[in-house]
Amino acid sequence: MGAKTRATIVFVLIALGLFQLISGLILYFTPGRHGYREVLVYGLEKHLWKEYHLYVGLIITAVAIIHFILNWKMFKHEIKALFK
Repeated sequence: MGAKTRATIVFVLIALGLFQLISGLILYFTPGRHGYREVLVYGLEKHLWKEYHLYVGLIITAVAIIHFILNWKMFKHEIKALFK
């Protein structure tokens, strides 16, 4: 794989990780239901934030596995160097 592909995957992981951080903070600090209305944060209800947080987490897992597979040789050499 080329350097552009690897750089793109790293950028995607960073961007999705930032989304996870922000959505996690929103979920942590946003109160639950108030009566029958749910609190809107940036135009989304809390249950939608939960769904997006879950699905982006699954996407991050898939992209991280791809990243690991594409960089397997490098990981193998680094582990060998670590235990020398």
